[in-house]
Amino acid sequence: MSRKSNPLSEDINGAQDQQLSHYDERFLDAVMQGSNEGIVVTNAEGEILKYNQKFLDLLEYSSGNLIGSPLISLFPDIPSLDFDIVNYKIKNTKKKLIIRRHTTSIDSLHFETIYFSEVNSSQKEFAAKFEEIRLFKDMYEKILNSIDEGIHSIDVHGNLFIYNSAQEKLEGYRASEVLGKHVTEIYNLDRTSSLLLKVLEEGRPIFDYHQEYTTKNGNYIDVLCSTVPLYSGNKIVGSAAILKDFSKFRQMAEKILYLQEKLTVKWSKTTSIQQKERHTTFDQLIGLNKQFLESITWAKTAAKSDSPILIFGETGTGKELFAQSIHEESRRSRGPFLAINCAAIPENLLEGILFGTVKGAFTGAINRVGLFEQANGGSLFLDEINSMPLALQAKLLRVLEEKKVRRLGGNEEIPIDTRIISSCNVTPTIAIERGQIRADLFYRLAVVYVFLPPLRDRLDDLELLSNYFIQALNIQLDKSISGLNHEVISAFKNYHWPGNVRQLKHTIECAMNIIPSQEKFISPSHIPKYLGLFSQDNIELKIEPTEQEVKKNHTLSVLSQIKEQEKDLIINALKKSKGNVARAAEELGMSRQLLQYRLKRLNLK
Repeated sequence: MSRKSNPLSEDINGAQDQQLSHYDERFLDAVMQGSNEGIVVTNAEGEILKYNQKFLDLLEYSSGNLIGSPLISLFPDIPSLDFDIVNYKIKNTKKKLIIRRHTTSIDSLHFETIYFSEVNSSQKEFAAKFEEIRLFKDMYEKILNSIDEGIHSIDVHGNLFIYNSAQEKLEGYRASEVLGKHVTEIYNLDRTSSLLLKVLEEGRPIFDYHQEYTTKNGNYIDVLCSTVPLYSGNKIVGSAAILKDFSKFRQMAEKILYLQEKLTVKWSKTTSIQQKERHTTFDQLIGLNKQFLESITWAKTAAKSDSPILIFGETGTGKELFAQSIHEESRRSRGPFLAINCAAIPENLLEGILFGTVKGAFTGAINRVGLFEQANGGSLFLDEINSMPLALQAKLLRVLEEKKVRRLGGNEEIPIDTRIISSCNVTPTIAIERGQIRADLFYRLAVVYVFLPPLRDRLDDLELLSNYFIQALNIQLDKSISGLNHEVISAFKNYHWPGNVRQLKHTIECAMNIIPSQEKFISPSHIPKYLGLFSQDNIELKIEPTEQEVKKNHTLSVLSQIKEQEKDLIINALKKSKGNVARAAEELGMSRQLLQYRLKRLNLK
């Protein structure tokens, strides 16, 4: 039996709804009129639905009803303002207002309530502070959006509150789509696989982590990610991630492998005489220092076998030159010599470069021969082995033991005949203690251990090395410099040379570039001032520094020191020429116009 509607009941309910609606309307009017703020309510199209008297008073408006009028007729620039709260000046009345707005959705309808309050004396400090915060917010957003790396952050609840332009390009979302949403709403990740959530929970940063994931919109993301916790005082308030597109690293790896393949083909067609012209030999190593000569003896002797050799030396001591010399002295000199810096390439790329890849091992991977295979019959130099990730060190150890390599993504064991020469720029015992290098790998690589002394321990070679560089640069720069003067030699022997022989070479090259053509000896005025070697320089730098002081020295303003040196050279040239700009320019080896430009740039008259 069907239930019949009761017309009387429907009439009563309709009357009650109308009465309640009328009551709600009057209550809302009373609340709005009792507010000390001007209030206006608009619909989604920006048309005014309701306002109070305070709003009219603030606008000094008294002509007609505003219901149905567009808000932009009163505030033309409101649509262009992106704000929740903002300072605002009414142009015709010069009044300053603080404007807040709040958006409300009821069913499918959207309303915006905007609150206006006049800036009085008690609010001026607040208004100024808010303006400062808004300025900083705008500045930070512009900086974040100008960075090439993707950056996104979550708050303590896991909701996204920063999402820059690079992140938009990387993942295919718009910031407006993701801000305020939880990480798990955007990515197919959970609390264990999301680095943002993991760091938020554990409070420990994760650096240079290779991560692959998919977004909810179906995009596959392959990135190198560093994630850090965000603190306010001692309290964790969120986490932030910086992402680099890993496909670019893969492209770089592919390019490196392609070039190495081309070089391997070229090497295979090269005669031993041509090969010797390509690489350094022991005869070309400069030095008479007892410890240095002992290192050469060890290396020469070890070159005759195929045993692995590990070279230890500070940056700039010539480790790769020694590796090349060992290769040239060995029975493998007709084969290829390949070198790779283990610190320069991320772990996943390094593995593919060393061992090779099989098509399908990762997105875009192709069948590619690795360096171990390419160096067959020759030598492979692994520079800065202490920077290789420990997981990859374990794979390297297996290759050394078995003399077989398996390409990334492949199953086949490929026999290799490659001589391994490696280097370490940190004292091996310290590197092992710090967990930078596996002890078992070190003992396997350092069957023969060659130590290269730093320049500060072979100062008896300093003049010999300096004269060698000067003669080589004389040919390169078409000059005829005879050597260093006594003051420079003395200062060089009292310097600590943190960059070793490489730094000495660059220092002399700098002096050779700026020394006037008529001078025959490099003097203090030609030495870069940032070294702080002479009385007119920073005298504190002449003291034998600690490790912390060496790092501090590198923070000196090199550009300002060079500028001062340039100024001194120009002043001296002008003094010698008695103010004649043309003669001074000739002495300095530049055109008159260029000297005039530099005089103006250096504020010299």
